[in-house]
Amino acid sequence: MKLKLPATLSDGQSHHLIFISETPVNYTFDDNKTFVAVTDALTNGADARFFLSVPASLFGELPKSMDARTAEEQLESAKSNAERASARGRLQSNMAIVVPILIGSGLVLWLLYFLYFEREGALKKGTQNFAHWPSRMPPALFGMLLGNEKLSSLILATLLRLTNLRRLKMEGYVFTWKDPENTDYSRYSTFEVFLLHWFLGEIANGEYAASAIQVKSYASDKKNEKRLEESKKTMEIELARSFTNARLLDKKKSWYARTIGLILCVAFFATAIIMIFLTGTFVSYLLLIPSALFFWSSRAVRQLSEEGLRRRSECRRYRDNLNNMPAIFKSSEGTYTDVESVIIALPRAVATEKVDLFINGLKRLPKRRYIHLAHALLKIYDNQEPPIRYHRNEEYRRCVEELDHLKEVLNTSMSIMHEVLK
Repeated sequence: MKLKLPATLSDGQSHHLIFISETPVNYTFDDNKTFVAVTDALTNGADARFFLSVPASLFGELPKSMDARTAEEQLESAKSNAERASARGRLQSNMAIVVPILIGSGLVLWLLYFLYFEREGALKKGTQNFAHWPSRMPPALFGMLLGNEKLSSLILATLLRLTNLRRLKMEGYVFTWKDPENTDYSRYSTFEVFLLHWFLGEIANGEYAASAIQVKSYASDKKNEKRLEESKKTMEIELARSFTNARLLDKKKSWYARTIGLILCVAFFATAIIMIFLTGTFVSYLLLIPSALFFWSSRAVRQLSEEGLRRRSECRRYRDNLNNMPAIFKSSEGTYTDVESVIIALPRAVATEKVDLFINGLKRLPKRRYIHLAHALLKIYDNQEPPIRYHRNEEYRRCVEELDHLKEVLNTSMSIMHEVLK
């Protein structure tokens, strides 16, 4: 950048030259006439100014100044502005080093928070009889304990449980209420009772038979929009209440975890605002990432009791063996038969969205055993009576096709309901 005066200053003529910028800039005043500044270090939009005081006689004609201050006062003001700009520049330079450190520290703190509060007990292996408790608890709570809170899969898993309890009949995509006049709900949770009346009452519109397709059709009607939201909220509340009643939570630890998360969220948010105000750089906005992570984690964190941690460990092991049913059979010996175990496992596979893993894992069993278990699954979950006589290879192929179809039915139903209930 160059600025040339109309005439050269003589040795007796005084002048003052001050360059005001947050970024250090080298400049010269050559031959008492030409001002030259090396501005390569300046970025686009940088606030850079210079103050030059020379005798008025150098200019042929000057407009009257609007500044009423004396030359000395203007000079002092320019010096102060230059000092403040230089101080801001040093601060921004220092902050450019500090901000990445703060971002890294925030992410490390969040990772420690996540591992301590949300992954506590992840390394616990549980007992050899890991399948007993997961097999007894409702599949919706099984899924929630493992972190799945999608209403779509929890509803479908519960419908399968009610099918296994002979309350419903399942054929393809359709669930039918076998005895709607039976009002004995003593064996069922409040969530299950509400689901029965919502899915096979309100959705079925008095027909006592409904599918995921009908849920989608019901949701597409604008007049049902408010009622659907109310029903979703009710089911979420009842599921949360069922989870709390299972006595797996440590309420005190949960409160501490949420409080610590919110404190760190606010601390990093305030730090981000301060850094944005002081530096105005894009990097400062990245400090909002740790704040957002702490906010997200603190809202969802639920601290389990020692009992809850042990049960979650058993549920994890159960889930991880859904494609290895012999391990679950062995763990269930003396409590459940192989047939009972495989019937119990399917709703839990749905609750954790592991249907493909479960169905495909069964294919690793010997043909005779596979056919035997497939007959049990198809009888309960597709209302198919097993044939009295059959050719093993032909029946094996038929069972593979039928179970693959059942897998498709369950995955499609989950996908449809998730689209509606998300």
